[in-house]
Amino acid sequence: MRTFIAETKYGVWYLEYNYYPEQLVLNGHIITLQGLYHYWEVTGGDEKAYELFIKGGVESVKKALPDFDTGNWSRYASVYNSSSEFYHRLHIRLLLWLYAKTGDETFMEYAEKWNSYLAERGLKKENIEKLLQEMRDSP
Repeated sequence: MRTFIAETKYGVWYLEYNYYPEQLVLNGHIITLQGLYHYWEVTGGDEKAYELFIKGGVESVKKALPDFDTGNWSRYASVYNSSSEFYHRLHIRLLLWLYAKTGDETFMEYAEKWNSYLAERGLKKENIEKLLQEMRDSP
């Protein structure tokens, strides 16, 4: 029986593709964290959900970020050297979401760093302040 959770060198990782557990997908993991966080909110504070969010996910992302940074772009997954522009932008937005929910500066630092990679390639940067405001304004 396959599971959707893997113990990795970063800690617990929520798998997007359970048939390929070596492929740690950054956006899939963080989107799972969003689900856990929202579940925690709607249940009025389910402690197990929050524990899975923080200990089972947020800390793993923090540890993994250096390996998902190529020095000029983000990686889609641990087994790839890059991501598409779509996923790179999604990574920035997901890191901003993690920053908004945790207040952890690591996520803001990587969002800003990865945003600068867009400009280095002559692409339009994400408007970080606007995105953060939208996150604060939405329920």
